[in-house]
Amino acid sequence: MNIFLKTTRKCNHNSALKYVNNFKKIVRIALANQWMDRDPFYNYKVQYESVDREFLNEDEVKALIEKEFHFDRLKIARDMFVFSCHTGLAFGDLEKLSEKDIIKGIDGGRWIRTKRKKTKSITSVPLLPIAEEIIERYKDYPRVKGKDLILPVPRNQNYNAFLKEIAVLCGIKKTLTTHLARHTCDYCNALQWSAYRVCKQNARP
Repeated sequence: MNIFLKTTRKCNHNSALKYVNNFKKIVRIALANQWMDRDPFYNYKVQYESVDREFLNEDEVKALIEKEFHFDRLKIARDMFVFSCHTGLAFGDLEKLSEKDIIKGIDGGRWIRTKRKKTKSITSVPLLPIAEEIIERYKDYPRVKGKDLILPVPRNQNYNAFLKEIAVLCGIKKTLTTHLARHTCDYCNALQWSAYRVCKQNARP
């Protein structure tokens, strides 16, 4: 099965093993109900390969933010990507993000509290300065004003095409995707949150 998934279905090692693990669960149900006489996965052990998740470094994120674009489609796509970098939200979560998902946190700041579209789990993340600026930038945008949504997210196919164009214009060699943005989130938040806390401490009388 593992070989079939890697050759015929073109899955990478870890993806193939995830499918195998799911199939093992079905086999266990069959064994529990005595639909099978023996376990074909007896003594079979799954060994995942360690993967270094790619993310944008500080210079690459800065290049994205500071790049001047002449077309609105690229400006919007860049801003949506940067927003994901600072919130960790997936594309589907960006699409449905509304004002009711913005709450006041126990720290007095604004937070996003929303249900993930894919997993249905609740996530809470602080709205750091860059994310706040992006929301403010589009509050009167035609595709947003008068609607429940707060971001003018492009269609997924268009968004991916725009990100490829943006990467070339910014001199970024990595493939810009929502997954890359989410992997960049922890790095961005560590930088932003540290700076945010320092600013708040310095502002105290």
